[in-house]
Amino acid sequence: MIYGLLLLIFILILYIIMLHYKLHEIKELVQECNILSSKEDNKKQRKDLKFSVDKDFNIININDDMISYGNYKREDLLGKSILGNIIEDIPANKENLKDILKYLKKNKRTLSSEQMLYKTDGSKIPVILRASPILNELLQCKGISFLAYPLKQKLTLEKQLKTVKEKDALISNILNQKSLYKYLSDQIKVCNRYNRPLLFISIELSDILNFVDSGFSFNTGDKLLRSVADACIECVGNIAKIGRYDNTKIGIIITKYKKEKISEITQVIWDSIINKIRKLNVDKVNAEMVSIFYMQRRGINESAENMLSSSRMYLKNSTISHNYGIGSLDKFN
Repeated sequence: MIYGLLLLIFILILYIIMLHYKLHEIKELVQECNILSSKEDNKKQRKDLKFSVDKDFNIININDDMISYGNYKREDLLGKSILGNIIEDIPANKENLKDILKYLKKNKRTLSSEQMLYKTDGSKIPVILRASPILNELLQCKGISFLAYPLKQKLTLEKQLKTVKEKDALISNILNQKSLYKYLSDQIKVCNRYNRPLLFISIELSDILNFVDSGFSFNTGDKLLRSVADACIECVGNIAKIGRYDNTKIGIIITKYKKEKISEITQVIWDSIINKIRKLNVDKVNAEMVSIFYMQRRGINESAENMLSSSRMYLKNSTISHNYGIGSLDKFN
C-alpha cells in the first residue's frame, strides 16, 4: 500500500515537471504560433511574406504581402501543395519539408534557412525562410507556419544598419572613431602590399576645449566641429573618407592624389575652414586657431597606429606652442 502511494506521488511529481516544461514551451512559442492569423493593424513598409501548410504540405493560409509580391491568387493556392506552387517540386525540397516537419514535431522551435520562392511568372525570390510549428490544443505539431524575408530586403536593411553604426554621433555624415580607424588600417594594408600612396590629413580646432572652459557653451563647440567637417566634405568629400577621432579632431584619408597637389589640397581645406568659422560670428574666437597636419604612408611597415600617433603629437605641440596653420613631417614639405 505504501509503495503504491509513493509510486502515485512520484507520478504526480513527474507530471508536474512535464506540465511546467509545457507551460514554458507555450510562453516561448506565443510569438510564433498562429502568426498568420494575427491582425496586421500597423502595415509595415517591408514585405513580410507569410503562408502556412498542413502536415501533408497543402497550403492552408497565405497573407496579402505574399499574394501581391508573387502575383498569386489566393483561390489558386489554398488546398494546393506547396510543392510546384510556392517552391520548386523537386525531391530535395520534398525531403527538406519532411525534415522541417520532423524537427518541428520534436523540438517545437523556429527553424531558419535560405530558400527560393516562385512567382507566377516563373521568376525566383531568394528569401530567408523561418518555419514555425502550428500547434493544436495538446501542443502537437499539425502543420508549418512560414515567414519569409526577401534576401535583397534583408541585405538592404543590414547595409543601412551598418552605415548607421559607422557614422559619428555628433556629425552624422562622417565616420566615427572606430570606423575611421578601421578604414585607415585597411587602406594602409592594401597600400603597403601594392606600394600605393596614402595621405592622412588631421585637423584640430586647437583651443576648442579652452573655448568651453572660458565660458562658451558645448553647443558652440559642436557648431565649430560641424563647420570643420562641412568644410572638409565640400573640399575633398568626393575623393576622401572623413571621420572624427579624439573628440576634437577630424581625420581625412585620401588614396588617389598627386604628390605635387598636396599643398594645394591642404591650403584649400584651410581656407574653407577659416571661412566657415568666420561665418559663425563667434565672438572672442580667433578663426585662425586651427592646426592641420598631414603625412603620407612611409614604407611597407606603415601602420594606422603610427599615423595617428604622429598626428596627435604634432597637433598637441602646435596647441602648446600656439603654432597654428598647416604642418607636416614629410620631407618635401
